[in-house]
Amino acid sequence: MAKCTCALRLQGENRAVIYGDKRRITVDSPWFCNWEVRVQLDGQDKPESHPVQTDRDLYVYEIESFASELRGRPIGAREVGMRFDDTLGNMKALDWWRAEIGLAYEGDRKTL
Repeated sequence: MAKCTCALRLQGENRAVIYGDKRRITVDSPWFCNWEVRVQLDGQDKPESHPVQTDRDLYVYEIESFASELRGRPIGAREVGMRFDDTLGNMKALDWWRAEIGLAYEGDRKTL
């Protein structure tokens, strides 16, 4: 079971929490991970902190996956699991949402 909240005009909490029978895992700012994951047992005063170790920035994995897919190579097990068609679909949905609320950025341009 999952509970997700998203909004364009609402500032919500930016964290992911996974609840288990006796503990929970918390990731603050899951899009960037802040290089730490916390695990807390029920009844424990303080969570255990586990550093996230990676040799590259988070977005490097996405860029490499995208470039590989454009070259016809399948997405690897350690790479982002979102295919090009899914990414394009998400971008279309985000463009539609922005148009609905009249949000535009300086870098946007209208198609003729």
